[in-house]
Amino acid sequence: MQVDETSIKVLESEKKGATHIGCYWVYHSPLDGLVLMDYQPTRGAVATKEMLKNFSGYLQSDGYAVYEKIGQRQ
Repeated sequence: MQVDETSIKVLESEKKGATHIGCYWVYHSPLDGLVLMDYQPTRGAVATKEMLKNFSGYLQSDGYAVYEKIGQRQ
């Protein structure tokens, strides 16, 4: 599985023109040809907790420190 995150500006519903930073987490399974984009309000490891809770295998990433935390889950 391959995973990467990218930050995006998200419009605030309460304040006209105001934004905050959110993240799209993109999961790619090359063997299955599947791509999933998951919006999360954070770039931290907690953002992947639910998505990867049962994942077993190799996870390819760009070396962002949060992926080490993901790899240490047991």
